[in-house]
Amino acid sequence: MTSTPTLTISVMVPTYRRPADLKRCLDALRAQARPADEVLVVARPEDDATHRALETELAANNPFLLRVIETGLGGQVAALNRGLDAARGDIIAITDDDAAPRVDWLARIDQAFSDDPTLGALGGRDWVFERGALLDGERSEVGVIRRTGKIC
Repeated sequence: MTSTPTLTISVMVPTYRRPADLKRCLDALRAQARPADEVLVVARPEDDATHRALETELAANNPFLLRVIETGLGGQVAALNRGLDAARGDIIAITDDDAAPRVDWLARIDQAFSDDPTLGALGGRDWVFERGALLDGERSEVGVIRRTGKIC
């Protein structure tokens, strides 16, 4: 009997000067039904408030390896590139520091990739609130990108 290889998941969280939001995000990542294998918090070196908050987070009881990656120069794109370069997982999931992923977020991602070995990427629902109201326009599927780059 052959076993399906276990996929590893890296979660990347770019952040900038929002330590309270980042804490809520990390708390949600700790509560995942399928824990991340590693969480990379990508922060600017001059963001002292975030780095102070991360000292506590690094000491917390995490079900994942928590790594802090410095962005170097630049903003969001630089942060994403640095995080992608540092990630070790088979799957890289990206969330914002002000997001709190639902408890089944990583389990659903893991299941999608395990069920379809040709899957190259996927996106999820984004619940956006503006002025206290949920903006609608949800679509269950916006497209599928295969590992070959083909979009279905």
